[in-house]
Amino acid sequence: MLRSGIDRVVEALAALRAGFDNLLRDGEIRPCGCAQPDCPVFMLSDRAAYDMDRRRRTLLELVHSLNPDVPSSFYALD
Repeated sequence: MLRSGIDRVVEALAALRAGFDNLLRDGEIRPCGCAQPDCPVFMLSDRAAYDMDRRRRTLLELVHSLNPDVPSSFYALD
């Protein structure tokens, strides 16, 4: 049970990253434009924000199902 749950978390993390990469490639996510190569700020279209938020919620719910002490909501994280 735990192993399959961890496998699902890893798959969700990989899907989150792949989703980011695909949205970046499609121009739905773009760098902020400050021209600093290591800038961590990105601009997201509405579609990208919805998709990334959906993936993030799924990931948090999976982690919460494995350990109820981990909040299932992003806004409940400390």
